[in-house]
Amino acid sequence: MRLILIIAIVAGLANACSCLPPGTPLEELNKSDAVFSGKAASIAQDGYGYIVTFEAERAWKGVDAPVVKVRTAQDSAACGYAFTTGEKYLVYAYKGDDGSLSTGLCSRTAPLSDAASDVAAIGSGTAITPPKEGMDAGTFAALGLIVLGLALFAYFLFRKMRA
Repeated sequence: MRLILIIAIVAGLANACSCLPPGTPLEELNKSDAVFSGKAASIAQDGYGYIVTFEAERAWKGVDAPVVKVRTAQDSAACGYAFTTGEKYLVYAYKGDDGSLSTGLCSRTAPLSDAASDVAAIGSGTAITPPKEGMDAGTFAALGLIVLGLALFAYFLFRKMRA
């Protein structure tokens, strides 16, 4: 009976996540490839883990787009982080061999509501502005110049043909 208990305990430990505690917020900021805060908008299963799509709000490093995808392992035994859709997080992420970002239990990633000391240590970051819908003024002006140029070209071409 003891042998079965020992085997069960050892098997459980063999599947548990094992990592060193993360460093200070500034140390982890320096080691990470990307650090940002944002809302977990969606979570999709992908092979042995999940891809979490974030609506990024602030960035400290490695992120400038309003949508960021981060991979994590499927469960805590594999050091996967259990994100919740709709919750805001401070994410410390690393680039994988394929260039994708990933995070897990061994990072300082945490719900933003629990990360006040991290934010105090690393600063306020930079706001990420969501993409604007419709055309901005520069695109509208460029399009207007193209239309004007085509109209002038057509006018002079028509005038030359009549002469």
